Amino acid sequence: MIFKTVNNGRNHDSFITNKNIYKKMKKIVKAIGFGIVLGAVAFFIPFVFKFILAIMLIGLMFRIFIGRRHHYFHNRFNGFENHYNPIVPIDNQWYRPTVEGNGTVNNINVNY
Repeated sequence: MIFKTVNNGRNHDSFITNKNIYKKMKKIVKAIGFGIVLGAVAFFIPFVFKFILAIMLIGLMFRIFIGRRHHYFHNRFNGFENHYNPIVPIDNQWYRPTVEGNGTVNNINVNY
């Protein structure tokens, strides 16, 4: 026997109702329909597809040239940095952990 709880006149034994399914499927159906319409427009009216493709290519080329110019000016005023600077803590205090136990301590030089 299934006991149904009633709250404000609604049955709460099942979360899946026709309204919920319709709401969830509505976006999916809209996306599929939009894709079909867009595909039909691109197939039957090739000029529109070529126009959209040309705009996308012009935008891509514009973005590539703007990006290259940005990097050029960024690197032009960059200083000559030494990429082999030693690692120094901000407060100049090296962290030295306390060694617990009587084991051996291995000092490993990582700067070879």
